[in-house]
Amino acid sequence: MKPESISEKMMFNTVRLETESGMGTGFFYNFQVGDATYPTIITNKHVVNDRQDEKVRFLLHLKEENGESNSSVGIQMNAHWFFHSTKDLCFTFVNPVFESVKNRYGKDVFYVANDASIIATKEKLKDLSALEELVMVGYPIGLSDTRNNYPIFRKGYTSACKFCSNGTPIPKSAVHSF
Repeated sequence: MKPESISEKMMFNTVRLETESGMGTGFFYNFQVGDATYPTIITNKHVVNDRQDEKVRFLLHLKEENGESNSSVGIQMNAHWFFHSTKDLCFTFVNPVFESVKNRYGKDVFYVANDASIIATKEKLKDLSALEELVMVGYPIGLSDTRNNYPIFRKGYTSACKFCSNGTPIPKSAVHSF
């Protein structure tokens, strides 16, 4: 498959992460510093058991010679995670994983990374209504297309912001989710 639509691209933006105690979803993200691009995987700290050095099995798609992806592999290795100081977020540089896949399988990893262009501007945030449609993509409680290693898509609605336009916090009881 060669992804063209946004939903097809999202299938290759996510990565299933498995640890000793469970699994979760990571997302490919490219940090740009000057002319250099640093590919990473971003996830939640709890997915990697709040351990900065955690053995993780990465389930990844392989890039075929024709530029498409028709297969996936799992590769387990220790990853060093960089933790956000106050949020349940962390990232790891993914080049060591890519190199390991290349050495073992002779193919590159097929992925679609997000970058800073997806971060909402203040103007965009002002345009959001109190209730916005939301699509969640990932591997909730281990659910996935086990044949192709594709994530699950779920639609729902959520509050677009945690504060009313006047800055007053919205109570949790007023926020509806799936």
